[in-house]
Formats: sequence, structure tokens, C-alpha cells
Amino acid sequence: MGRAGWHHAAGAAVVVFDTVGHRLPGGFRLHPDGKNLKVSGRLAVGGAHIPVSATAALGVSGSGISVTPVHVGVPDVITRPPPASLPREGQ
Repeated sequence: MGRAGWHHAAGAAVVVFDTVGHRLPGGFRLHPDGKNLKVSGRLAVGGAHIPVSATAALGVSGSGISVTPVHVGVPDVITRPPPASLPREGQ
């Protein structure tokens, strides 16, 4: 024991994945990715379900645990109309 009247304690805590996972939108999962956290699932956009994934770094801030996106992956599925200068198919 340290100085008279002073006590010291040490410990660690683990938050299980299910505790965080149940806060994610339906169909999303999370799992470890090295020192980071990986989230993946399908996002409903305009009736389509698009696969998305993200990797986040976990840290400690003055007010709690911080989650910082490191990489976000979304396939290039957005279609754009052709530029006006290009003829459209069949013209």
C-alpha cells in the first residue's frame, strides 16, 4: 500500500462485441481487425441493398472512448446520366 490514506487499484474492462453490435442497424456485424474494429453489412438505398464496410480505430478521449473511421468502403454503384455532349444509345 502507498501513502497512508491513499489506495491504488488497477484493472481492465472488456466490452463484448454483442454489447456494441446490438446498437448497429439490422444486418450489420462487427469484428476485430488487428487493433481496429471492422463493421460490415448491407445498407438499403432506394430499394437496393448495397454492401458497405468500415474500419474504425478506437481510442480514449477526455470524455470517453473515441471511434475514428480509418477506411470506409462503398462500391461505385451510383449511376449518372450521360453528359449531354455524348449521344445516347439508339440515337
